[in-house]
Amino acid sequence: MDSYKLAAGTGYLYLVRRKAPGHWGGRGLAGLAAGQQRFVATDENAPLWTVEPGSEVTEDQLEALFGRGVHPNAEALTRSLMAQTSRNVAVAATRLGRLFKVDAGENTWRVRLAAAYRDHNLAVGQHKNATIAEPVRTQIQTRIARAIFEEKHGRAPRDERELTRSSRKSTASVAGYDLMFVPVKSVAALHAVAPPPIAKTIEDCHHRAVNDALDMLQDSAAYTRVGTNGAAQIDTEGFIFAAFTHRNTRAGDPDLRTHVVVSNKVRACGLDGVWRWHCLDGRPLYAATVTASEVYNTRVEAHLGQELGLGFAERGDAALGKREVREIVGVAPELNVLWSSRRAEINDQYEVLAQEFVTDHGREPATTESIALRRRANLTTREAPHEPRSQTEQRQQWRAEAVACLGGEDNLTAMLTDCLSNKPAPCSLDVTEAWVDAQAAAVIATVSASRDTWARTNVAAEAQRRIRATGHATVDGLAQRIIEAALRPPHSIAHPASADDDPDEPGVPRRRDGSSVYRHAGTQRYTSTEIQGG
Repeated sequence: MDSYKLAAGTGYLYLVRRKAPGHWGGRGLAGLAAGQQRFVATDENAPLWTVEPGSEVTEDQLEALFGRGVHPNAEALTRSLMAQTSRNVAVAATRLGRLFKVDAGENTWRVRLAAAYRDHNLAVGQHKNATIAEPVRTQIQTRIARAIFEEKHGRAPRDERELTRSSRKSTASVAGYDLMFVPVKSVAALHAVAPPPIAKTIEDCHHRAVNDALDMLQDSAAYTRVGTNGAAQIDTEGFIFAAFTHRNTRAGDPDLRTHVVVSNKVRACGLDGVWRWHCLDGRPLYAATVTASEVYNTRVEAHLGQELGLGFAERGDAALGKREVREIVGVAPELNVLWSSRRAEINDQYEVLAQEFVTDHGREPATTESIALRRRANLTTREAPHEPRSQTEQRQQWRAEAVACLGGEDNLTAMLTDCLSNKPAPCSLDVTEAWVDAQAAAVIATVSASRDTWARTNVAAEAQRRIRATGHATVDGLAQRIIEAALRPPHSIAHPASADDDPDEPGVPRRRDGSSVYRHAGTQRYTSTEIQGG
């Protein structure tokens, strides 16, 4: 699962351009109706306070919540409330805490740069969204930056250094976080060629797994900070999010995935007992993204196994130091390769950029640098999206490609029969306390091999991988049992530098899980007696 920050202002526009319908969700939606208590309810304004889970997302709602930080129905609410109060009061009623800080200059830069890219492509006879070579992009960026500088200062920049300083992005509010859930390629491949009822079941299982991961995040990573310097970290009602599901890449390959854009606005009951709107604390969310990804992977396997009897197994082709990928048993590997053209293109460009980095810096890129290079490879290889096609047309095209790849209709039919009749064997081992303890030991052995201290999120992610590898993905609550065992002696001990020295101190405000609000979630580190003694 990838995650990205979403900037306030025009940062939401890419969601609109993708044309995929979105739907609202999250436990925090209920809090949007709290503002109506101060006004007389009418047939006109009462429905506007509420955003129902599953209701379709509109562009105006995205602009309000992610562009400005106000109620998704702010414009309609303001007009309705002005019948009983002043405009200023009506506008204030739609605010969800502080308005986002939006830099008008940054918005101008984005809009003009996008227009310049479009004009360049049209001038050379390309699609308006076609990929532009990086040297040309740099020239266009410099030209736009010079023009904006001259308009602002009434003169040309003295040198490149002054232009660079002026062009640096200013800080804008974080409007939200884009979390992208993607199953393994064989799931998308089977979804593309399976009969429509089975394809729908696959998509439903994907959505259920996404919701399972989001429930985990709302249980363990939905906090806000209050008090002086944000000293207290308190529980919130949960997320407000917009979910957008896509079924293909820009190149037209099957690629089932869901973007979940989590709003930075959360509602919480403060230490004074008053409910207010605050900003989501992004640190626990980022710390939990790997765990959420593994929860999604486990749950999609579980749902597909329960609903369709699909089995998963490791491919056995992982590179040294990489984790094995588990694919659906029976899906032809040739289809996974056929429909990974976009991924292969990004990987090839990444290798070029990584080699350039080594040449320039004399070393391999670090993890964060590799992530930045991969994102750059993604952008520089991005083509214009293919012409819009109906889902029926897409499926016809994918089936034709699969038939050609596998050598005929009969081979495709045989593959589908194999997938859907290859029932996974039931778990042969009883889940005893001894078995759980053995898995906890294996989890800590893996985690401690790459670090001297670890957090709960590290253990939770590895526990999810263990229950998939042992064929226990469908056993509810098993991962949690392994996690709790792994974080207790003799497998783990609290690291002295982060131990809670007053867990039972009276009078300290507590979160729902009983922990002190002054001890931020996820900061407890663990180690082992072996590491301490070594």
